[in-house]
Amino acid sequence: KGVGKTIFTINLAKQFKNKKILILEINSENRDIEFLINNKNKKQINNNTIKNNKLMNHNENEITINSINKKINLFSQNNEIINEMEILKQIKNWKEKYDVILIDIENEIKDYFSILLEEIDKIIFLTEANILQIKKTKKLIEENIKKYKIENEKINIIFNKIKKETLTINVLKSAFKNYNILGKINDIKNCDLLINNNMKTIFLNKKIKKQYQKIGNEILKNKNIKNYYLNKINNN
Repeated sequence: KGVGKTIFTINLAKQFKNKKILILEINSENRDIEFLINNKNKKQINNNTIKNNKLMNHNENEITINSINKKINLFSQNNEIINEMEILKQIKNWKEKYDVILIDIENEIKDYFSILLEEIDKIIFLTEANILQIKKTKKLIEENIKKYKIENEKINIIFNKIKKETLTINVLKSAFKNYNILGKINDIKNCDLLINNNMKTIFLNKKIKKQYQKIGNEILKNKNIKNYYLNKINNN
């Protein structure tokens, strides 16, 4: 059971107002974002595929970006199809076309992504507000900082699935006092309904929408911010 990274990524992208968004689902075995969005609207999305990015891999397959709606595009990559290093090269071109790029990858920062770290403005760790998850998240952050020489200023924490039983905000701030806390998201009680209806934000209550909007505003305080790295911590 994960901490809700995939659902968080999609909902966050939908809360940016008047911004052109690109979601990059990189090296994902399950390609969950693509699946959730394409579940019932696959034909419509495929008809809107953008093919103006002429980047080719060794098999001469074209990188295509799918249009989710007027403001959000998605690139979902399977590492068996597209070479990761080629994607990193293309990101510099995408930065000129989009206001926000959300990079959604699997659990670990792979070695080849160390090249990209200098291009990334914010590294976001999503965690639940319980003792076990906090322990795992802090350990993961410390390991990545040591291995990739990441500045503490780039590290941002978001607490997901907040409930009455979770730790207080003061305790959470104390646990992550060396890093910036972007905000918190309440537990989505009707999460299955949200998932089964293609992640339509109509199924989010007003309070949760405001929490996403607040996080989006915090992210965009710096006008130069364009890239985000979202990391998932699993419950094992």
